Amino acid sequence: MNISAMAGAVAPLEGSGISRQSRNQKLAILLVTARYVPEIGGTEIHTRELAERLARRGHAVTVLTTDRSGKLPEREERGGVTILRVRAWPANRDYYLAPDIVSAMTSSRYDVVHIQGYHTLVAPLAMLSASREKLPYILAFHSGGHSSRVRRAIRGPQIRALRPLFRRAHRLVASSASELKYFKWRLGLPADKFEMVPVLANLPLIADGVRDPTGSTLLVSVGRLEHYKGHQRVIEALPRLLNRVPNLQLRIIGDGPLETRLRQIARELEVEDLVTIAPIPPTDRREMAEVMQRAALVISLSDFESAGLSIREALSLGRPVLVTDIAGYADLRDSVLVNTIPLKSSIPVIADAIADSLRRTIMADDADVPSWEDCIDQFERIYRDAIGGSG
Repeated sequence: MNISAMAGAVAPLEGSGISRQSRNQKLAILLVTARYVPEIGGTEIHTRELAERLARRGHAVTVLTTDRSGKLPEREERGGVTILRVRAWPANRDYYLAPDIVSAMTSSRYDVVHIQGYHTLVAPLAMLSASREKLPYILAFHSGGHSSRVRRAIRGPQIRALRPLFRRAHRLVASSASELKYFKWRLGLPADKFEMVPVLANLPLIADGVRDPTGSTLLVSVGRLEHYKGHQRVIEALPRLLNRVPNLQLRIIGDGPLETRLRQIARELEVEDLVTIAPIPPTDRREMAEVMQRAALVISLSDFESAGLSIREALSLGRPVLVTDIAGYADLRDSVLVNTIPLKSSIPVIADAIADSLRRTIMADDADVPSWEDCIDQFERIYRDAIGGSG
């Protein structure tokens, strides 16, 4: 049964178009995403936080995702959320051709569909299925980057091809001001079709000190091990920092196809003893928080970010950061904890910027960091408006 059908006809709240009864009603929400935990990434972590927090508010939340390995459970319950996985092909590519998305979406009834990311084949299938089932859907861009020049080159044509499906969405959600501006310009759709809901930090503040107990000066670079994330440039800067920074260590947190090459660069530069490369499970937020708080500096030399969740988490813990001057970090530039460098900076410039950033010892006031409660409030409003309004 469609949960929204139980709301009944009652007087709307003034100025909202949403009834008092529906304001408190529990919803059947389907989140569709190409990847979900235990796979690692900003979108995966964001989607898990959103799903589990919605479930804690009493909503019936289902996550529909894919499994290229064939090794994960087809169905499981985790954190109050039902997780459904369908097979996707090919196993060693990120196209995510997953035709069973269609049957999975039509086998149960949902009030609203929230699609996470547009850049794989999962999103158009989900949007088409929602349209066919006359289900209101929301799309969050999570635009991200890609190491392949070909894939980056086709993003523009891909967005144009998907425009009719974007137009049918009740709301198009950006995670940063720059992403919002870009898609408004690129799609040319009415302004009220768009909304910004910032990605949020969700790391616990650990009571023990913020410095590494070994006395090391710890640099942390977080992100999937892809060329565009810039981890290799941090490694290449290390030899220029050895005589300037005591007890230097670099922790690269992530996994991905560039791992072998990163280790090779460290060996060639004879800094392999200073570099640790390993992921942290996305469910282990305490370990991530502990590493972040020990960091003297958190670095992102990425070519592209839609919002940069890891950097925002570092800032929420009061850690200074060094980032490339890209659109995804534009709203952070005024923070006293943020140092920026041009995207195509040379290795000497990067080394100088790291050394300069390490001189900062101030701590951030997290009073202005948006909360997850605010985020869930926004999405609940969007969902209920989608059910009661028009797309």
